[in-house]
Amino acid sequence: MNRLQIKIVLMVLAAVSCNAAGRTIVVSQDVPADFGTIAEAVADAVNGDTIEIDGGTYYETIDLGGLAVTVRLFDEADPVIIDGSGTSQCIVCDSGETSDSQFIGLTIQNGNASHGGGIYIDDSLPTMVECKITGCTATHGGGIYVTGSVASPHFEDCHIESCVADQRGGGVMTWLAGSLTMTGCTVTLNEAGNSGGGMSLESTDTITLTACEVSYNTNGGINAPSNTALILDQCQLLYNDASGAGGGMRLKGTSAWLIDSTITGNYGGSRGAGIYVNVSGADLTLSMQGCVIQDNETGGYGTYGAGLCLWADTTWSITATIDSCSFNGNGFGGGGYGAALAAHELVDTTITNSDFCDHDWDNEVDGDWTDGGGNTITNAWCLPGDIDEDGAVGAMDLLLLVESWTDAVDEDDRWDINRDAIIDVTDLLEMLGEWGSES
Repeated sequence: MNRLQIKIVLMVLAAVSCNAAGRTIVVSQDVPADFGTIAEAVADAVNGDTIEIDGGTYYETIDLGGLAVTVRLFDEADPVIIDGSGTSQCIVCDSGETSDSQFIGLTIQNGNASHGGGIYIDDSLPTMVECKITGCTATHGGGIYVTGSVASPHFEDCHIESCVADQRGGGVMTWLAGSLTMTGCTVTLNEAGNSGGGMSLESTDTITLTACEVSYNTNGGINAPSNTALILDQCQLLYNDASGAGGGMRLKGTSAWLIDSTITGNYGGSRGAGIYVNVSGADLTLSMQGCVIQDNETGGYGTYGAGLCLWADTTWSITATIDSCSFNGNGFGGGGYGAALAAHELVDTTITNSDFCDHDWDNEVDGDWTDGGGNTITNAWCLPGDIDEDGAVGAMDLLLLVESWTDAVDEDDRWDINRDAIIDVTDLLEMLGEWGSES
């Protein structure tokens, strides 16, 4: 029995099956099935049913009309593609869909609309699992747009890639929405014309991202203006780019809690290449615990806080607590203030049990802050003698030190191991003291 015959048998069995959760309705373009389009299956479905879709490309919009049904692919080896043809949305949930309205394993592509080219959610709570949203476009929310005060969708193990918004939220945008939760999702290679290349988040309730990656987005990884709260737990903000402030993440009037998260390799043109926090109409709180902020870079001269910039004003304040975090390798394309962290105006910052290294000489933290104890703020190299930055001190580092022996140096050249602007025997001795060490 060949694969097609096996598929036919399985789909016929699915079509006649019935259980307590409801019927299974089969959709296929190629083999015997209940319906040939998803829209026909939705029109026949009732709450509790499952719509299983055979592999293929379906040029239609899925609108459940409020039904609590599961829409899923039949065979993981045979992708189901919902294609908007560049003219319409792919999935619409605006009729009060609940968390029992589920979409599993679908690829959503080429959607286009003013809001939510791929997926549009208004005052609904659908669940999306293992879906891929790619190549979708919109004015706002190229991939996904969520609105409505009681909206609360959940995305799990989804991938939002290569979507574009003319204005905000290349991958994802929430607007005056209730809440949003995402677990194990990736938001990558998206672009926005204004802000939030990866995500632009404005909600009336808590937005929670758990074990998510936001990476390689243009015009910022996450833009969060005026949220009630934003929680990032075990997330990664990697190599996002912004021409202005906040390459990895920009918080404006948004309180945030970051737990065991990594902010690496982001670029911001002016302030806070890793994270930029700015007040807007109210006091706010930033809490960071167990986070790594490294290798973020601002451009030009006179910039602030390559790793983290806290920018309050004379009216509203920022209260920041930083515990058990590591800041390393953040810097400026030109010159600036606070390579690791800069705090401006009404900022109450307390730092405990945190490490700072590999930054511009004598310019790691700018502004007032409270030392809560247990900190290592040394203006030194994280691993002295690791000139080639491969995470170990060895023969190649010794060769590079010897080659630079007569060169003019300053304290920010890695071969100046003790950062005294002179290459001499003391640098050699310090390297030999670290010989074989690894970071």
